[in-house]
Amino acid sequence: MKELILYGAGRFGKAAKKLLEKEEYCEIVAWADKEEKGEVISPLKILDYNFDKLMLAVINAAVADDIEEMLINLGIKKQIICRIDFSVNRMRK
Repeated sequence: MKELILYGAGRFGKAAKKLLEKEEYCEIVAWADKEEKGEVISPLKILDYNFDKLMLAVINAAVADDIEEMLINLGIKKQIICRIDFSVNRMRK
């Protein structure tokens, strides 16, 4: 089973976490967000974990871009970061 860090503790992040846990698609080894609170870790602690993928659970594309850049600057490889693209232009095919 793939080990995943989920980034985003807003409404979408909470829904994504619940769904991923229910479907047993992967093992969520950590849940991260800009503010550490409860079970949510800060981005600075992400590299303390072993993981295969990091999923951005952020709807706003501009915010997700900024988070991705920050994570890369922390040393996380771009190729293991995944996200859901909610761009309207990409949905019109």
